[in-house]
Amino acid sequence: MAKKRILRDYDFDQCGEIQNAKVHNILGNPLSPVESQFWYDKTAHTLKFYNGTKNIDTGLELATDVQAETGTSETVAINPKQLATKINLTEKGANNGVATLGADGKVPAIQLPSYVDDILETYIVSGATALSSGWLSLTSGGSALTPETGKIYVVLSSGIYQNRTFRWGGSVYGEVSPTEIPPIIAGLPDRVTALETRMTTAEGNITTNTNNISSLGTRMTTAEGNITSLGTRMITAEGKITTLENAVSGVETLLHTINSGSN
Repeated sequence: MAKKRILRDYDFDQCGEIQNAKVHNILGNPLSPVESQFWYDKTAHTLKFYNGTKNIDTGLELATDVQAETGTSETVAINPKQLATKINLTEKGANNGVATLGADGKVPAIQLPSYVDDILETYIVSGATALSSGWLSLTSGGSALTPETGKIYVVLSSGIYQNRTFRWGGSVYGEVSPTEIPPIIAGLPDRVTALETRMTTAEGNITTNTNNISSLGTRMTTAEGNITSLGTRMITAEGKITTLENAVSGVETLLHTINSGSN
């Protein structure tokens, strides 16, 4: 039977309905559709039409809650109920929206309130004046940090300040929750530092004195040797003097004898 083409427009508004109508069946989509064109996609098994911009699928099934949440299918539609519980991408990690999780499963610091992110673990700088601007460091043995107002500093160094928290007040650190400590103990770190300095100086003086004593001992040993040598020489001199005295006495005796014979 030959196909017949309808070459004129028909108004079905008053004529009722078209029964047993069948639209064009093709595999996929037409190459060059025109606006308002209908066809049945035998591959996707769905009725489609072209709206002048793109092909529209009129037979989309509704997405399951899982599909709506994960967005794993492009061939299903989200129903209004699912839209009501949907979180827009623009609301994630944004003001008045919801926080997201990083790769570590934690909320990124940038999305946390400042009072949560501004707690810093610190160490006391060796030799620094307690509570001064150069008192704390972010690393053990590191250089002093630049204190900021609004941040909380937790001291990890061992001693009376360990596990205590401080804020920077502009000129000195102030403890967030002060612990009652007697004044004599509160000033103990500075006193210990001063004592350590004095002990170091004393150790240096002791070393110097030890060297001086050792040098003096050497000089005394040399002096004792010199004294012993002098004693030996004096004994020798005394022997020579005695010999000389005996010689002089013999000469005197001889002279006396000569003088007596002349008389």
